Amino acid sequence: MNASAQHAATPSSTQTALSQAAESARRTMKAMIQDKYGSLEALRLRDIDMPVVKDHEVLVRVRAAGLNVGDCFGVRGSPLPMRLATGLRKPKYGVPGCDVAGHVEVVGHGVTQFKPGDEVFGASNGTCAEYVLAEASKLAPKPAKLTFVCGSPTNRRTRSPARAS
Repeated sequence: MNASAQHAATPSSTQTALSQAAESARRTMKAMIQDKYGSLEALRLRDIDMPVVKDHEVLVRVRAAGLNVGDCFGVRGSPLPMRLATGLRKPKYGVPGCDVAGHVEVVGHGVTQFKPGDEVFGASNGTCAEYVLAEASKLAPKPAKLTFVCGSPTNRRTRSPARAS
């Protein structure tokens, strides 16, 4: 093999760097992050690691996330008893949001009611991100007549998807 053919068969450092950047981009996602308690203005859009799907979980590509007063309390960290659940000194997870509507991307082992591409809505933690993990039992198929925005609020008493009428 001559030198030019060998050079063409070997990836350049630029190609390798681009390939590594593309691989890295597939493992990260955009999310609204909260590093400390404070006002809603403290939230920042950042890249974070993609969640890894486990048994009985569903990875949902978020199309709409519903926020409510509980999310505002969680961001502020008050009233103080709220911090028992969200973290005493700083937020445990750092991504607000509990209601979601979107498309199923990946299903974990044991999930039979959903498949990639299904439109779903329901409840999970950290829904203000491009992707969110949800327990399959906390999701329901999104009715075709329901928009993603209308499908993101859920019934707080049962933490299960609200029934569409």
